[in-house]
Amino acid sequence: MKTRRWVVLLSLLLSLAFIIGCAGAKHDVSNTSSEAIELPAATSAAAQSYDRAAVTEGSKGGAVPAAAPEADTYAGAELTQQMIIRTVNITMLVDDVEKSAQETMALITSFQGYVSGSNLWHEGERTYANITLRVPAESLDALLAALRNKAVRIDNESISTQDVSQEYVDLESRLRNLEATEQELLKVLENITEKSYKAEDVLAVYRELTQVRSEIEQIKGRQQYLENLTALATVQVNLQPVATPPTVVEEGKFNPMVAINTALRSLVRILEGTYEVIVVIILNVVPVLVILAVPVVVIVLLVRGAKRRKARKQIPPQA
Repeated sequence: MKTRRWVVLLSLLLSLAFIIGCAGAKHDVSNTSSEAIELPAATSAAAQSYDRAAVTEGSKGGAVPAAAPEADTYAGAELTQQMIIRTVNITMLVDDVEKSAQETMALITSFQGYVSGSNLWHEGERTYANITLRVPAESLDALLAALRNKAVRIDNESISTQDVSQEYVDLESRLRNLEATEQELLKVLENITEKSYKAEDVLAVYRELTQVRSEIEQIKGRQQYLENLTALATVQVNLQPVATPPTVVEEGKFNPMVAINTALRSLVRILEGTYEVIVVIILNVVPVLVILAVPVVVIVLLVRGAKRRKARKQIPPQA
């Protein structure tokens, strides 16, 4: 009997120890899980306080706190996608400038591009053309290869690039800050409207909100402009004719009789002109000169007669 009592008592003690151990382990697990759940909340609260501080300082015009690790990671991801503006200037010598210009403008459609400008002019007997093409950046190399195949010779080719990745990332950062500032200003405006009825306070916040929205629109416009420039490359095509030596005698155009007839025609025109001049002088100039000369002759004769009579009166009579 005593042995059974000890066995039962020992069994009870072991059972109690096992229950206590399980309870302690369960308590540790519950503490660990509660800490794991509370950690993201604390992190979220810290992130919210950081964003609020950044927005508040930015709206006051003060220094903005250093970027959070998440922002740095986002900026680094954007920098990996480089935005490059490509501009190509190519001068091509071709046999027929007008035909090559038409072929070039028709060629760009096969590369999903378009013609943004064209100019064709003549200098003497030579024709020149300038064509500005916009083509997707991924099709630039294929377009240049097609243009080279259509040229007799490439006189000049230059490719310039401009990396605007950093500018685009800066614009993204400014845009996020301004949008956060806009939300804060909207909350402030709502609180002022509900709790205060001072018109000057509402107008002050509204002016700040208008300025922030204007900056947001400017940044979005600049981003769209950069996206367009990087998505489409610009190709400036200059078409020039191949230089050919002038011909001394063109085939089928030289004829000695034509030269003789041309010379005789020139001589006849000269004689006709001389005859017309003589006739004009005889019929127009001479009568006018005669009419003008008659009074002059009369006056001269009268003067001479008067001088003679005066001279005779002054001579003394001979004895």
